[in-house]
Amino acid sequence: MSEREGAAKEFAGALHSLASVVNKADEVLVAEVTVALPLDDEDRQKLKQALASFAGREVEISENVDPDIIGGVVVQLKDRVFLGSVAHRLGMLREQIAGGVESA
Repeated sequence: MSEREGAAKEFAGALHSLASVVNKADEVLVAEVTVALPLDDEDRQKLKQALASFAGREVEISENVDPDIIGGVVVQLKDRVFLGSVAHRLGMLREQIAGGVESA
């Protein structure tokens, strides 16, 4: 990584930290959202509304794209994590099948 890229990442991290402080002061929650593909504007807005309804206040989304989750969404909102990814569901199914085979 070049010095310029390192400085850019450091600056982005500082901005993220500053945004967190400002949002806390304004009572806005930041939800860390991981998706397999980028959300379109409509889906992002629906997700923000659903999370705001759940949290009882305004929510901003920090979106991360991770193709490894296959589909669905993983949301971290304060100390809660909602595992709605296809990868997680497949893992649970795999555990259930393995448990059923072991007891047979």
